Amino acid sequence: GGGGGGGGGDGPLKTSVGKLVAKQLTKERSSTFLASKEEFKEVARTLVHQLLPGSMHKRALSSKYSGSGEIDSQATSIIKAHVHARLKELKANMAKRAGNSEDVEMDMETTPT
Repeated sequence: GGGGGGGGGDGPLKTSVGKLVAKQLTKERSSTFLASKEEFKEVARTLVHQLLPGSMHKRALSSKYSGSGEIDSQATSIIKAHVHARLKELKANMAKRAGNSEDVEMDMETTPT
């Protein structure tokens, strides 16, 4: 709880963004990816936070959406693109963690010693 400073107008927007983010995540979800409810909620929360105006994230929605909760087609495509990009990163990190480092190596610049 606690009273967060003046950004109280983002309630409706947060709800709208949250719904859209959850919808996108559900599409990408699989038995191995975002399988647990906790993981799903964690990723969703992070994405919503980054997308809200004033988050300083490069893909954040413009402040014209603040307070309204109305998401137009432009905002929708920004949100979808952000979710997609983030999930790509997450999947890549998962692959690395799973020990598929051989596949990843060619992406990294190797400097001969």
